[in-house]
Amino acid sequence: MELDNWQAKAALEALNVVCKDLHTGDDGISKTWSDVKIEVIAVLKYE
Repeated sequence: MELDNWQAKAALEALNVVCKDLHTGDDGISKTWSDVKIEVIAVLKYE
């Protein structure tokens, strides 16, 4: 899922600011990706 398609760019940028230390690599670049994977597990019951 591409977050830019859901008008979530501002939220992603805010997350990157808050988590900057966690997202900064050895090269000093802070990076948060705009594509995410969502996995849903559901148990359905038919009555």
